Amino acid sequence: FTVGQKVIVGVRREFFRMTHSETTDQRTNVLSGTIISDRFLGEKRRTLVQLEYGRKIEVKRQPDEIALSNGAKVLVTIPENAVFLFNYPLYGLDDAINVT
Repeated sequence: FTVGQKVIVGVRREFFRMTHSETTDQRTNVLSGTIISDRFLGEKRRTLVQLEYGRKIEVKRQPDEIALSNGAKVLVTIPENAVFLFNYPLYGLDDAINVT
């Protein structure tokens, strides 16, 4: 990739890490948000987070991690080695993911 090139950034749900909003030393790859739902489904906890800038993400967590209350403020951190870059589709993302 080159500087300024348009790319797609991908992160698997199980690679996100969550902490309470005031407890992280990480300075990059940190998103703040609010818990929408936290539920245990089989072998994982699935936590839906409304990010501060408007998007929602789902985080897969270990079943023994503490349950989080709806409305709780959290920081979602992304380890650098968990970020994947992909070429941006020539005709745009909407056309590339459109299923007909």
